[in-house]
Amino acid sequence: MMLYMVECGFSEPSLEAEWNTFYSGPKLAALLDDVPGFRRSQRFCDVEPDDAPYIAIHEVVSAELLASPTYASAGGGSFLQWQPYITNWRRSVFSGMDRLREVRPSERLLVLDTEPKQIEGLQINWLQAAGLGNLVPSRGLAIVEISEVDAIRARVRDTVRVFEPISVQMVAKSAATS
Repeated sequence: MMLYMVECGFSEPSLEAEWNTFYSGPKLAALLDDVPGFRRSQRFCDVEPDDAPYIAIHEVVSAELLASPTYASAGGGSFLQWQPYITNWRRSVFSGMDRLREVRPSERLLVLDTEPKQIEGLQINWLQAAGLGNLVPSRGLAIVEISEVDAIRARVRDTVRVFEPISVQMVAKSAATS
């Protein structure tokens, strides 16, 4: 298993809520229901302004899946009428962590795009770029309680992005029992 991450911005504020409803619901459901190999998905939004504040994290069986006709026919990479408003679209596949557990509303997802290192008091899962854009060679992910975010930011001198969940984690029927 690998983690497929899609990051983007959205340039039309009047349509953004409708787009998020589509992406967090029917779009993720179609990938999970129609593309064998998509196992879990959850979407997030950066708590601070960024050029690509949204990130979707998908558990997939391989990077090759993303070049398959099945993925393309299920709308992979296509966002219908919202396509003209999607900005700074980038995607990468990472190895090193098979599954990201659901991030609950009381938690935040920390994303560190730095060289792997340990940070005292923080459980970081370090991933290695394994396909597509390879935006960064490694990426650290950590899930923390909201109450811990400020203290962690004060200790971490590297750039850390903080994401709040904007969807529940959706699970493919084939993955629900595994």
